[in-house]
Amino acid sequence: MNKKIKASAALVAAAALAFGAFASTSATAATKTYTLAYQGPLTGGEASTGIDEQNGVKYAIKVFEAANPGYKINLVSVDDEGDPAVASKVAPGVGTNRKIIGLVGPAYSGATIASLPYYKAGNLTVISPSATRVSLTDPKSPTAKSDYGRPIFHRVVATDDKQGPALAKFATKGIASAKVFVFDDQSSYAVPLRGYVEAAIKKISGASVVGGGDSVINTTTDYSPTIAKIKSSGANVVIYTGYYSAAAIFVKQLRDSGSTAVFAGGDGVFNQEFAKLAGKSAEGARLTGVAGLADVDAKLEADFKAKIVDFGKVTFETNSVVGAVDDDRRSPEFSDTMEYMIVNPSWYVPRSIVVGEYLPMLQEDAASVEYLELRDDLGNVVGREGLDFTSFNEDTFPFGMRQPPSPGNALGLVKFMFPNRHNIYLHDTPAKNLFGREVRAFSHGCIRLADPFDFAYALLAAQRPRETDTC
Repeated sequence: MNKKIKASAALVAAAALAFGAFASTSATAATKTYTLAYQGPLTGGEASTGIDEQNGVKYAIKVFEAANPGYKINLVSVDDEGDPAVASKVAPGVGTNRKIIGLVGPAYSGATIASLPYYKAGNLTVISPSATRVSLTDPKSPTAKSDYGRPIFHRVVATDDKQGPALAKFATKGIASAKVFVFDDQSSYAVPLRGYVEAAIKKISGASVVGGGDSVINTTTDYSPTIAKIKSSGANVVIYTGYYSAAAIFVKQLRDSGSTAVFAGGDGVFNQEFAKLAGKSAEGARLTGVAGLADVDAKLEADFKAKIVDFGKVTFETNSVVGAVDDDRRSPEFSDTMEYMIVNPSWYVPRSIVVGEYLPMLQEDAASVEYLELRDDLGNVVGREGLDFTSFNEDTFPFGMRQPPSPGNALGLVKFMFPNRHNIYLHDTPAKNLFGREVRAFSHGCIRLADPFDFAYALLAAQRPRETDTC
């Protein structure tokens, strides 16, 4: 469903662009203005989902208009608050509006079910970035008679029969005897997802569903009865199949009760707002979803360029790749002085990447990422022979990692240093293919340059040797 939904922006954009392509092919010379709609929660507790997706649509429209001069795409935004009752009130106006050629959304499955009769009546093409209920596109699903959305409904997100097993597997990973308590928020999304999760748990060796689960409406503010059930069941894993705003309230109360059970949730919880609302209680949560949708609005004006500006005049610019939109990867905004550059640099892998990305790979295959050296605290290279990587975790892994200089080095052949507290710098990269993309937010925070050598020449051209310098 949702950073949720950590390329969902790309998926939303793809949906909007698909509508744009349809509009352009059907346009006449006399009429080049078309209207799309977006429907999702733009206010209320789930607003982060709708705002993120709406920003994705806006960005897609901007890209389409830039590539197709002469065409204008208007956007009508419809707030359903993520509530089926509200959706049934706003959908008729969209379905009967003959200016609207297509709709991105609804965001949530329940709102989708409530809206479909009106969109079918209006023969309106609908593409959802996040409604995951299986029956919306599966005629064999038990509820498909009332929920089935075809031929007008389409989506760009995996369904819950795929997410359920993945969530069950991830939630119980590394737990020898997983006793799992599963509960939902009574929504059209959460109830079936819970069923897929529980069915998958029963197929996992050593795992079991305990306590009979629970079903708690998402307006609940006191989860003590559910927490009492969790404790009495002896559960060491708790899976919630609802949405992030309620999940944040629950997990704070769960931790306040003293429970150390693993908390896990699906794409409805997989949202940047969950971490903000839950605070420290969100630490260690295991969440599933599709790749990152967050703060797309910040990209709307981004040109993904690195520029040299002399006295207010741009004297050089090159395409750049910046940090991904994840909270822990985006490039920070700061000002500092560039002091030097390094030719043929080594890449000393940041600790967060070592334990977050490479350690799991080493645990799967000790011979993986062989191009990276293991180094001890003294900087000595350590052989991998005899090391059991599965015996380490993020806190106990004792090694650093280094990639020696090479044509394939992650930093390329040159990096530009301006020491700062963020440890951010500019550098070359062997991954040249990314510079041709419209949106270039892929790095772990540092800035990659398409033309690093020309950038260096432009920087050095303005330098003058001091009188004491000799060549």
